[in-house]
Amino acid sequence: MTNPQTSLPRLSTLTGDYVLDTAGTRIGFIARHAPGTRVRGRFDEFAGHARLDGNLSTLSVEVLIQAASVRTGNPQRDEHLRHHFLDAGAYPVI
Repeated sequence: MTNPQTSLPRLSTLTGDYVLDTAGTRIGFIARHAPGTRVRGRFDEFAGHARLDGNLSTLSVEVLIQAASVRTGNPQRDEHLRHHFLDAGAYPVI
């Protein structure tokens, strides 16, 4: 049996610029709507990148989410979230 800590790469070997794979990534959420009720949703349009230089104190990560791309499976709820909760017109990017 191998020790998982010995199989992890050192941070210094992971240096470089990375781009979020949007095809293989999902940004989702779960919100409580009423006692015992949960609403699941996701954002369909987003992008992101990270820069690692071997020093955690200078690690940088940026994720940009298009607020209007929110989806919960309920078009009426989605419109309410876009206009009243997220105010996607005034703040198109999260």
